[in-house]
Amino acid sequence: MTHRILVRGGHVVSMDDAVGDRPGCDILIEDDLIAAVEPGLDPAGADEVIDARDTVVLPGFVDTHRHLWMTVLRGTQADETLGGYQQTVQGSLPFAVQPQDVYAGTLLGAWEALNAGITTVLDYAHLNPTLEHAEAGIRALRETGIRALYAHGSVFGVRRPWGSPEQAEYVRELLRPRQDDRLLTFGIAFGAPYGESDWALAAELDVPATLHACVRSAGAWPASHTIEELNARGLLRAGTVYSHCTIATDAELKLIADSGGHVSVSPYVEMVMGHGRPVIARALAQGLLPSLGADVVSSGPGDMFSQMRAAFSQARAETVPDDPDAPYRPGLTARDVLRFATAGGAAACGLGDITGSLTPGKRADLVTVRTDQINTMPAGDPVGVVVANADVSTVDTVLVGGVARKRDGRLLADLPGLRDLARDAAARLHRHAGNSVAAHPGKG
Repeated sequence: MTHRILVRGGHVVSMDDAVGDRPGCDILIEDDLIAAVEPGLDPAGADEVIDARDTVVLPGFVDTHRHLWMTVLRGTQADETLGGYQQTVQGSLPFAVQPQDVYAGTLLGAWEALNAGITTVLDYAHLNPTLEHAEAGIRALRETGIRALYAHGSVFGVRRPWGSPEQAEYVRELLRPRQDDRLLTFGIAFGAPYGESDWALAAELDVPATLHACVRSAGAWPASHTIEELNARGLLRAGTVYSHCTIATDAELKLIADSGGHVSVSPYVEMVMGHGRPVIARALAQGLLPSLGADVVSSGPGDMFSQMRAAFSQARAETVPDDPDAPYRPGLTARDVLRFATAGGAAACGLGDITGSLTPGKRADLVTVRTDQINTMPAGDPVGVVVANADVSTVDTVLVGGVARKRDGRLLADLPGLRDLARDAAARLHRHAGNSVAAHPGKG
């Protein structure tokens, strides 16, 4: 029997050019699909009515680069550089993290994302020394009900540094198509050195790949132009998500665009940790639609409002003329940045036909943002208010596939249970990894 929800009377910002923006509009949801986006829909046949007056109704945000397992390390690397972060993640930490820690971090991080209106996340799961670690992360994603591209990886690359079975074997076991996964899709998160066998495995399993590429290292490791190297070896592949790309040349960005790849930018972390300048303006110039990611909450915020504002301010600052008397004519708009956070992210995850816009026939992944709060009223320009003024506190309702994960400003999660899990995992990691996790943040 079809379950119908009517989202009534909100200011719809659809991110679909054909649907457009519609004040005082209704959205009819049938089971997990958007059935109609029209004003004045009849509520008589609805099983549930959500009052969306005084809200902006948006497609759910899409985060395309996030290490969810690291949520239990929140704030421990706020002062850290990229080199120091690498020492932690590739030092003692991989040997200390247990499957229950991966479960706790992923569960907490996915609920945090949902609380902030992020309905889809690319989980760059880059610490999986065993199958049990990977299965723990997947179980946590399923329990939250978030839509996710689970990208399996290891800080050491696709080949495992210790233990058995061989990683290629357990990746096959882990990522073979699972027909019962309504919300999860699967991919591979590569670590260096991006060997041909890694790409062959992704092709064999017919899953997307994602990797850190072209990042300023400040001497922590030899900097390299990853895209040029992959192109020379014939390994650029459509659908691949290249994260950061801060030192990528314009020619490399054009290679990504021409190959059907995507760029994910984590503007806050990139600027704070020293990756280099976020590449948004240059990516746009080469025909790429960037997407946004929070990366690690050990170093930065986990909400999309922060990422949009960091991206917007940095990218516009990049276009300020050196001549103080020259006119300033920025091209980037708030709507552009909102597109990065919604439709751009969905496209990068290979989910553009499923989510990323409020289009009839797509999944009912949507967010309502209140415009009657002290920091959002009056909402003269709803898009401007969302990008420049709103925050997590104004996220009122979050639906993923028509199922509420946040309602009337309340996250539908076991917060005391999450708190206990996170505290236990953090204490265990701090005890085992010591200074490299939290005792002296900012020190190598």
